[in-house]
Amino acid sequence: MGTARSSRFGVPAIVALLLVTLWSALIFWEYGERQRITAAREDQLAQRTFAVEEQTIRLFTLAEVSIKTAARWIEEHPGAFAAQDPEFIKLIDELRQLTDGVMDIRIVDADGNVYTVPASSRHAVANVADHEDIRIQLNPQTRQLYISDPVLSPVNNKWMVPVTYPVMKSNGELTIIGAVLELDRIARIFDVQREKPNGSITILKSNGVTLFRSPVIAGAISKSLANTPEFVEHLAALERGLYRVKGAFDGRERLVSHVLMTNYSPGATKLSGSLPCFSLVQC
Repeated sequence: MGTARSSRFGVPAIVALLLVTLWSALIFWEYGERQRITAAREDQLAQRTFAVEEQTIRLFTLAEVSIKTAARWIEEHPGAFAAQDPEFIKLIDELRQLTDGVMDIRIVDADGNVYTVPASSRHAVANVADHEDIRIQLNPQTRQLYISDPVLSPVNNKWMVPVTYPVMKSNGELTIIGAVLELDRIARIFDVQREKPNGSITILKSNGVTLFRSPVIAGAISKSLANTPEFVEHLAALERGLYRVKGAFDGRERLVSHVLMTNYSPGATKLSGSLPCFSLVQC
């Protein structure tokens, strides 16, 4: 009788032990699977970040090369009004084709007057003497290759990132070459690298200002993240890393991979106020 009672109580205990063992194994398997998926996701995100970093460096390098090519032509033709010169117009058209229309070239004189290429007349299409990058170029102490914060174009009212470079002609006249990177065109390029449907790619200047974002969200461009916990605790603390954050623009919680781009070296000229910058890839 005692043996039967022991058997009745022993079977449930054995079953319970088996269930606990199976449940523990399932939890362990789920944890391992979650870790594997997380590791794979982090690896994939790191690869995307590398691709975005390379794409950004190529973009600014191409802008620099284009600007300096245009600048050399102007230096070699000091008496020409470049914006209406057929040879210069042909050169700029070739540069536009090289960048697949992502970048355009403008000419700015010492008074801040803007001329498109080709120019329909000698009348400027806008005046940007009050813009940050033009003030930099007008000052002999600060003029250099410069990437400005995003601004609305005075020509077509679209968001753009101006990259400017000063040219001193032999007669002492200052001309400023500007490469205009239109953000709606750039966003389409980076959209290829973005994880669909909810991933995003953001490029920030080292001062925390958003240069461009894919997908574009109203209010994101030119917004500063410098005082946000994300910038202070992660971007300003580590050159490269992964972290989780609630999106500053859309409120979604995402895994973020970031890198401080220090590989861009613009010729012999120091690039001011812009790079190194941060690439943020979110999924």
